[in-house]
Amino acid sequence: MQFDHTVIDRHAKTQPFDAAFWTPVKQQLLWIILVSCVGISPSLAPAYEVNEKVTLGAAGRTFVQYGHSSNTFDMNGKELDDKPRGVLIGDLTADFHPTDSDEFYTWFRFVKGNGLNRFEPAVLTPYGGDVRDDVKDINETNRSYLLEAWYKRTFGMGDTSALAATAGIIDSAAYIDDNAYANDPDAQFMHEIFSNSNLPGFPSYAVGTALEFDTENWSLRSVYMNLKNEEDRTYNYFAGQAGYRLETALGEGNYRLFVFTTNDRFQDSSSNPDEKALSGYGVSTDQQWGAALGIFFRAAIQQDVAVVNFDRQFSSGANVNGRLWGRPTDECGLGYAYLNGGSGSDFDNSHVVEAYIKYQLSKHADLRFDVQYKKRSLKYDGGRVNPYLCVLGTRLNANFKT
Repeated sequence: MQFDHTVIDRHAKTQPFDAAFWTPVKQQLLWIILVSCVGISPSLAPAYEVNEKVTLGAAGRTFVQYGHSSNTFDMNGKELDDKPRGVLIGDLTADFHPTDSDEFYTWFRFVKGNGLNRFEPAVLTPYGGDVRDDVKDINETNRSYLLEAWYKRTFGMGDTSALAATAGIIDSAAYIDDNAYANDPDAQFMHEIFSNSNLPGFPSYAVGTALEFDTENWSLRSVYMNLKNEEDRTYNYFAGQAGYRLETALGEGNYRLFVFTTNDRFQDSSSNPDEKALSGYGVSTDQQWGAALGIFFRAAIQQDVAVVNFDRQFSSGANVNGRLWGRPTDECGLGYAYLNGGSGSDFDNSHVVEAYIKYQLSKHADLRFDVQYKKRSLKYDGGRVNPYLCVLGTRLNANFKT
């Protein structure tokens, strides 16, 4: 998702639930049926390989979320109504490998609908992926739909080591804070908090460079990106990560330590000479626990010299593989997250719980059911409120990439 510097969330004015909702719901159901048929069809499942050097991929995604909230208000002070919303997503990718060491990659996303992300007034959204508003005028560059476009060069350094350099329109979350069980809102947890650390988040889809060094069980990552703040002034973003892969009798474990910082133009304006930089650090770990269980843990802290919504975040959870019930391609997940409000924020804290189950329909299609519960404490109109949000969701993925 795009990097959001906004401290107070911007909420759209909602409309009461009425018969108008059924039109998009009918369209959503038709799309689910269509994607199900395409996803189950084995003739359409593989990615289309133009030749040995070019591969085209496509994915169709759709989900519906119903949100029930209490003590939740929009920017006009009106209490929000319950809101069911659906989203249709189409992804197109292209990989070009002119040589074994060179790669060109592009990713386009086309979306109809914003789901609950436009209506949910709690900064962090019920869907951590990119919806319609996210793919339009990306990072205020007048670019739409094109999320990533980069060139990567890999340099061999012996039998067990390699160095790779990437430049172009990149996503920093592809290199920093990765996690085996909580990293992809399209395939794992839907809520934004479980996709990456969100303090306020890792920037995506901006011009930058990345370096990756791998040697046996160790890995090093670094990212540089150039972005704009709310005052339309450019600033620099830097992040780095060291990771270690550990093999034990329990299975594979990955342990990562990352840091991030900006220059002092992250939060400034021409009328305010008090420029602020953003910086922080964190950990991201995942560990197999036998053949059918995996656990993850994240923690991050950022300095609140710049005004930020949250200054500390912790999340943990588990992934259970379908081997337990004889279907190894199925899985379910359970996660919990806590966020602590920054000193200049209206938020005291926020708690998020999510659970999902995935049923594999075919090799390239799956159906998932998801439930989220979020409770937070924040200042409102001179007092304090403790709003909560409960979200029920169902989603369908049909992925034609190898």
